Amino acid sequence: MNQWAELCSSEDDVRTWCAELERWVRWYRLYAYWLTDLFQQVAMTRQSVYFFWACQLYSDAQTLFADDLALSSLETAYSQYLENQVALGKPFEPIGDELRSKLHHSYDFYHRWTRPFEYSDSNPCAVHLYLRLSQRWLIEAARKHYPAFDIRNADALRIIISQCESDDVAFYAILARRFLGLLLAEQNQFGLSIAEYEAALAEARRLKLDTEIGHLERLLGHAQRQIGNLEASRFHFEKALEYEKQGPAFAYTSYWQALSARELGDTLFLLAGQTANVDAGRPGTKAVRVDDPEKLRPALLAYRAGRVHLDAHLTIQSPLPLARAAKQQLFRSFSTNSVKAACLLQSTIDMLAEVEWNGPRQITELVSEIAATRNEPRTAVAEFRRRRAIYYSSLNTMPPNFEDYLASATQHYAERRQYLKSSIALQPMLFDLLSSDKNARRALALRLPKTIFLLFHVGTHESIMVLADVESGAVAPFNAPFGEHDLRPIHEEYQRATSDDGSEGVHRSALDKLLLSYANLLDPLLEPILKFLPDRHLKIFPRLQMNAVPLHAVRIKGKMLIDHCASLSYGQTLGLFLENHRKILSPEQGVTLRYVSGEGVPFYDLIETKLQEIYGGMCISERPEGWPQLMGSISARPASDTLFACHGFYDADNLDGSYLRLAGDRKVGFSEIFAQLDLRGCRSVIMGACGSGLARAEIGAEYIGLPSAMLASGAQHVLGALWTIPQLATAVLMLRYLELAKSSDVCSALCRAQCEVRMMTRDDLSAWLQNMAPANPELPAVLGEIARMDQYPFEHPYHWAGLHAVGDI
Repeated sequence: MNQWAELCSSEDDVRTWCAELERWVRWYRLYAYWLTDLFQQVAMTRQSVYFFWACQLYSDAQTLFADDLALSSLETAYSQYLENQVALGKPFEPIGDELRSKLHHSYDFYHRWTRPFEYSDSNPCAVHLYLRLSQRWLIEAARKHYPAFDIRNADALRIIISQCESDDVAFYAILARRFLGLLLAEQNQFGLSIAEYEAALAEARRLKLDTEIGHLERLLGHAQRQIGNLEASRFHFEKALEYEKQGPAFAYTSYWQALSARELGDTLFLLAGQTANVDAGRPGTKAVRVDDPEKLRPALLAYRAGRVHLDAHLTIQSPLPLARAAKQQLFRSFSTNSVKAACLLQSTIDMLAEVEWNGPRQITELVSEIAATRNEPRTAVAEFRRRRAIYYSSLNTMPPNFEDYLASATQHYAERRQYLKSSIALQPMLFDLLSSDKNARRALALRLPKTIFLLFHVGTHESIMVLADVESGAVAPFNAPFGEHDLRPIHEEYQRATSDDGSEGVHRSALDKLLLSYANLLDPLLEPILKFLPDRHLKIFPRLQMNAVPLHAVRIKGKMLIDHCASLSYGQTLGLFLENHRKILSPEQGVTLRYVSGEGVPFYDLIETKLQEIYGGMCISERPEGWPQLMGSISARPASDTLFACHGFYDADNLDGSYLRLAGDRKVGFSEIFAQLDLRGCRSVIMGACGSGLARAEIGAEYIGLPSAMLASGAQHVLGALWTIPQLATAVLMLRYLELAKSSDVCSALCRAQCEVRMMTRDDLSAWLQNMAPANPELPAVLGEIARMDQYPFEHPYHWAGLHAVGDI
């Protein structure tokens, strides 16, 4: 550091070193990373106007290791440039434009790869930000001599190759060969692409071009596999893995090690058997038939290594929620084979760890962060959460346009940096809490009595269901002959039907079709396990679109799933379950209820008086017109259970547009709940709002919604709604649930209440209403409506199955 300071005694020195380090970044990954890190610190210490340039160089060096903090460095660079824009003047405007362009590339990349896509259409070896960075380097250099240079034109790339024969510009010839190889591979000319990759690799090795060797080995492995040269593919992926592991760079290359190992696993999987068609009706869908599962052992070991490396990378080098989601999405292309290998080899931990790894890591991390700060003062935790909400506001789901993202990046720069600093300090603890393999072992080690876990992994065309008897530790996999391709049209039809017309009849009909579709898919799959369910608690870990389905209402062998077991709940990941399970509840004497009422919920208002009778002095009724007022009340007098008896709105594409509506038509947004609600020590939160339990379900790597905010607030259980709740049925259900929950666990109370409400007759409902509102002037009219209802008014799942419990058992 002192030596750097001596070398940068003037602004001219700093500028000269910026130009020199640009060359280092393109050739030597590790040295460039170390040097640019120190250099930016020196530039910051001496308050150089070129600090922004130093940050950009460090961002490029981080990108070489797929370190997603590169975006943070780039945001710092842009913010510093804007601060010094006037002093720098016009000569530096091109660098400002370059920073903005790089930020736009990152925005486009994350926006693209955090959305659903066909995994067969992606090549993880070629989908990363280093590809975009090196593409920029090549275009900039080429257009100095060929202004019309087009990197998508094969002839243009060949011209660059022919013009860059000397060692001082060979770097660009190697890049041009790599991009030419990618272009040829897109056209299925793999033989020609292999020739380009091999020529580029030979040059890169001769020149010791550290930035390119691993990528070229992986691209060769991928191309050789595409044409069936599996031994050659194996050779190159092993070489790539060996290269990424060597020397001190090993500590920084966890993403490239993970990618090399998982790609190697896929090649070894293919080497273990014979390829066959999966479905004649789906051309191109292939599967590997393995006669001896032991042949899959090398593949399993490679998949395991890749999983462990990626767990480490996502915890240490990927603090951006969007970046984690993109990488998990890309790595899901390996998941079906890796889960199959674990199942065929009957490797219990690998089965659970693979399913766990493919789950929504983000919510697990949110809850784990709060758990890691459990001993901190309440004010410190509140500030941590406030900064985290700002950080997540644009790095959780990309804003709809780039300008909105850019405004957020510059406006909240300081708060986001502070959160990032605090989050990085928690990494040692999070590394342990987020390990897929460790969570699989911890879950089985619980030996919870009478508890069954049902975990799903949904692949593109086929899926795996894993049954875990947590009491005995026994685990069994089941092949499911459906995949995301089957689920997507089912849900698209359901969403169209329920969004076009909000009437009860239309929603009931759509729900019937949804449940019937799932009954057809799940009935043959679940039949063998029904004998294990009586008198047991069943915890379901759904994936993707399954998160939006009331699986407890699906009929299996003539009975709804809820009737086959003693109680039922849902989970997202084993890690999240373990955090919820180990939570220490407040040492309250008895159960206390906070009842928070909002506008336009007359049937909820009916039950308030009854709840006061049931809970006595342990029921806190509130009608806050302001969010700060409610936060103050929660802090002053915590309760074990909180009921939000109010309406709400959920927007999967704009979380900031999601809200709960309190009294006085006060809308409390997702960000406010996420940032400020502190329910540590709280047993449960019940969201009696429309669609409050929904989350983005089309992305396997994320499960984002109001339940996430409630779980992140510290609650042990969250009860949410999957659709617009009929108020009368919900009031009846909620009153009975809260009555049972006073002396029972959350999941058992909810399941029993739902079963009782289903069996309620017209006469029962009339008697209930007369007891609750004997003097209400509208009672005769309502009783008249009830008289025209079915014998069992709430028998249909529409009236009761929307509510579901997430969290502990």
